[in-house]
Amino acid sequence: MVFFFGFESFGVDWVQVKAALPGNPIFLFRNSKGFAIPGSDGAFAWGPANDLSYLQYFYKMAARVPQKIAVGGLHKGFNDSAASWGKNRHVDQRCGEAFLDTVRALPQDLPFVQLVTWDDYEEGTELETGIDNCVRIDLQQADGGGLRWSVTGNESAVDHYEVQVSQDGVGFTTVERLNTSEHQYSGKLSDKVRIVAVGKALFLDQVSNTLSTGEKAR
Repeated sequence: MVFFFGFESFGVDWVQVKAALPGNPIFLFRNSKGFAIPGSDGAFAWGPANDLSYLQYFYKMAARVPQKIAVGGLHKGFNDSAASWGKNRHVDQRCGEAFLDTVRALPQDLPFVQLVTWDDYEEGTELETGIDNCVRIDLQQADGGGLRWSVTGNESAVDHYEVQVSQDGVGFTTVERLNTSEHQYSGKLSDKVRIVAVGKALFLDQVSNTLSTGEKAR
């Protein structure tokens, strides 16, 4: 399977190219126009510099040619303002909501999807460092004991919360796992405690402030 990027405008006879190659290769071309290129077996979506309408149109065109292979795309956003060749294109990450929008846009019957990134930090597409959901946790001791916490940021990008305890404030152990609708804990505590918001796949984990069990609510 060969993905061709940026060859759309070249006058190449892809039928002849494919016939000359052994192994019956599969040729896929970028963007929805790739479905119509002679010799093409399908197309892949690649539109991090565009809004969600790019993907919606790609999936619409893919549905018209079910005999072709369609590869969807997931991306977190785009910003080429730091690039010397940039064109001031900016698709805001919106604390991870842009990525979740690309997930929601995927057709249920789509067999293939790729993570769209050049790994170019100057374009803001890299995923290895995690997607920031902007979640911040303010942990306090609740009246009568236990814990309570407030959350700001994109909680829809959080998978669950973990209550972690420590004797020395360095090595922490998880003692409870809670879903995102729960913002309090009344179980047994250790000397020091914190809450970790474990991000959904590709999202950053976020850690609260650390409390000593003797601290009072503010």
